[in-house]
Amino acid sequence: MSPPSTTPSPGVVLAVTGATGGAGTSLLAAALADELSTRGPTILLDTHFGGAGLEVLLGMEDSTGVKWPELHDARGALDWTHLETQLPTWRGVHVVTCTRTAPVFPATPTVNTVLASAVAAGRNVVVDAPASIVHNHHHLLTHHLVLAARNVCGVAGAAALAGLPSPGGGRSVVTSPQRPVSMTPQQVARYVRLPLAGEWPHVRGLAEAVEHGATAVDLPRGAHKAARRVVARLTDLVVGQERHEKR
Repeated sequence: MSPPSTTPSPGVVLAVTGATGGAGTSLLAAALADELSTRGPTILLDTHFGGAGLEVLLGMEDSTGVKWPELHDARGALDWTHLETQLPTWRGVHVVTCTRTAPVFPATPTVNTVLASAVAAGRNVVVDAPASIVHNHHHLLTHHLVLAARNVCGVAGAAALAGLPSPGGGRSVVTSPQRPVSMTPQQVARYVRLPLAGEWPHVRGLAEAVEHGATAVDLPRGAHKAARRVVARLTDLVVGQERHEKR
């Protein structure tokens, strides 16, 4: 009998993109990473370079450790077992954030190195990703999740994102009741021709929670519940896609 393999199973890589600005994409990405961390080691990547979205949202401005400025010229395979000891964490999730004090714009090969190394190490990865990241790295993604408001602007933005190269596990849409609301979740999914993965709630008091540092500790209960439902739905969608490809 051959000895058991010590090679970790590849991780799940989920990219989350907002169809329009201000849709709540970063919060959704953080909540999904928090949910996935209950199933295995998980990494949250902020690839909106030049800003500090997740760093501010999660109250990590003063956290120490490796961030994108230290990884901006990474090449070759990264040792995630060692790197994770250097990364800041949020609720047990290892986070690679941008920083407002030292903005950097890593080249495509660097982002590819970070993603590929994490996958090879068996980590789940949630990427708060603009369209350019999905376009350049779709071959490394398991699934692409589009967050769209239930209105004309949301549908237009989601339809544009639906034209990007698709990951192996496909693409789906999560809808949001961002005002004005003029469509049902099912109508949005039908118009953009993407499977519906769930509904993302309007989180009341989020701005105040960020201002007072509450999101550094936890997220609102509604975000946890919605993320749990979305992850369950995504599991069904990815498994269904894999079965379809094997036929």
